[in-house]
Amino acid sequence: MNKEKCAELMAEWLPEGKEILKEHLVNFNEILLHVLAGEVITEPLIEFLHANSKSDMIEKYCYMIELMWKKGNEEVNNVVDVTILERLSDDIEIWNRFGEYISDEFKRYINDEAIANNIALPSNQKIIVR
Repeated sequence: MNKEKCAELMAEWLPEGKEILKEHLVNFNEILLHVLAGEVITEPLIEFLHANSKSDMIEKYCYMIELMWKKGNEEVNNVVDVTILERLSDDIEIWNRFGEYISDEFKRYINDEAIANNIALPSNQKIIVR
């Protein structure tokens, strides 16, 4: 999946995605996936995780992140590692709650690869695998 397909999926699948993508294209005249993912995925997910509510919405956002990780090309994977995971790891409480909603496969990837290859991710904050 390339950045254009990823943006389309976010717009179709996530709340307010269509409106945000439309505004994004007006403002930037192109898809800046790091910016778009922050607005459409990361910040709303953090709000839900912080409130510790609406688990169905949290699951939806986490599913989208894992889909980007599994099906995305290198550019999309970079957005997951750099924009999404880095931001979620800024708050240990949010990071741990996020870990409750993702697959063991994704947790292993985060613990074994993402943390090892991204100095902005906290090396001492691995996500517990069940």
